[in-house]
Amino acid sequence: MCCPSRNGGGKLLVLGVNDFIKESGLRGLLLCKESVIGFYKICNWKEIPSDRVHFKTPYEGVFTLVYNCEEIEWLEYADRNF
Repeated sequence: MCCPSRNGGGKLLVLGVNDFIKESGLRGLLLCKESVIGFYKICNWKEIPSDRVHFKTPYEGVFTLVYNCEEIEWLEYADRNF
């Protein structure tokens, strides 16, 4: 799916995803670059402080945000196993 840049299409898409997450009783997790954290915060996503996130493989410049979640004390991600 492609959204036109800077005309609100991305925000509408994320807010639609938020509605789906909430209506389905799910939790949302996303990884992003620092430059878009503010955008996701405007869309009601919450950043998990980097000292509470552990990746099996270290990733520089990756930030973790959640939606429809209680406070996260610790998050560990160990990649998918193929």
